[in-house]
Amino acid sequence: MADISVTVLAFAVAGTVSCILSLHLASAIMCYDCDVLPHQRDCTRVTKCGPDEECYGERVQTPDGLIKFRSGCIKTSKCYISIGLLPVIGKRSGDTTECSKCCNSSYCNLETCDKPYASNRKRCLSCKYAVRPDECSESIQCRDGEVCYSQTLIHNSERRYRLGCIHRQQCGINTISHVSVGIQQADEYCAQCCDGNNCNRDICGQRKVQHYKLITPPPLPFCRDNSTLTCAAKTTQCSQEYYKFYQCPFTCNQCKCSDLIVL
Repeated sequence: MADISVTVLAFAVAGTVSCILSLHLASAIMCYDCDVLPHQRDCTRVTKCGPDEECYGERVQTPDGLIKFRSGCIKTSKCYISIGLLPVIGKRSGDTTECSKCCNSSYCNLETCDKPYASNRKRCLSCKYAVRPDECSESIQCRDGEVCYSQTLIHNSERRYRLGCIHRQQCGINTISHVSVGIQQADEYCAQCCDGNNCNRDICGQRKVQHYKLITPPPLPFCRDNSTLTCAAKTTQCSQEYYKFYQCPFTCNQCKCSDLIVL
């Protein structure tokens, strides 16, 4: 009877693990990915995990007695290899692992093994010239009252995206949309806000997400017209966002004061 019980338990564990693995194979998630930081919440880098991976966080003590934190993606099979389904994560030589936890939703490993930090501030992806919003891998903590945004701009004659935090008053919070953005053409302008942690990965793209219109973008970090000749002929069209913020920001007076100084 003892042998039968062990066999049944083994099959039950194997079945549970198989179910967990099959759920993770369906879709990939985003995780914070940093090494040896004072706190997990100090991590500003995010990465997309593989279809058979999930997030993990780890607290270790180094040989000199320092407490450090790690986070990233890990194979799901390594999180549930023990019979009690406790996460088992490899440790570096010389370090003592005090806590290791896995979780299976995007951005869930910010404080998995750290003391909770009371803050209602959200996090947003932050990049100056991302090729696509979902290629931005830096995440910052916003100030109170801020939301995430994504905006197209032209950099080195190429369409790029800048992402970050912006005050919600600069967004059209009364014009919420639930529309699919679809594949955008190279000459289209996009400026959108969203209210959720790192949600600007999914706006100004091809995903159907709730978003607001970005009415007043922040000043451009590098303000130049895309075409001096074209913009000179479009001065009367600066009321259009396409010219004002995208093609002709210099001609349409959207530059910082420092950009207007010619030495």
